[in-house]
Amino acid sequence: MNHQINIGFETAVEDEAEVAALIRTCALRVLESEGVPFCAEIDVTVVNADTVREMNAAYRDKDAVTDVLSFPMYEFVNGAPQERLERFPLMQASARSLPMWQRE
Repeated sequence: MNHQINIGFETAVEDEAEVAALIRTCALRVLESEGVPFCAEIDVTVVNADTVREMNAAYRDKDAVTDVLSFPMYEFVNGAPQERLERFPLMQASARSLPMWQRE
C-alpha cells in the first residue's frame, strides 16, 4: 500500500530525521495492523507544550498539556464516508507535544 505520511515540525528537535523516521514507522505499522484497505494520508505536526496546550484549550475546552491531539478529517457513519474522498483519504491530523512524547 502506498500510504502518504506527512510530518511537520513547529518546534526544534535534536534529531529531526530520526524523529520523523520513528513517526513514519509507527504510522505505517498502525495502518498495517488495522488492515487499512486503501491508500491513506496521515499528517503529524510536532509542536511544543505551549502550542498543544493552546490547541487543547481551543478545540477541547481543556486548559492542559497532553501528549497527542488528533482530529478526524472526514465524517464517517457506520464506516462509510459522508463525502467524496480524494485519492488519498485523510485519516486524521494530529499534533504531538514533543516534551511529553519524549517522556513516554
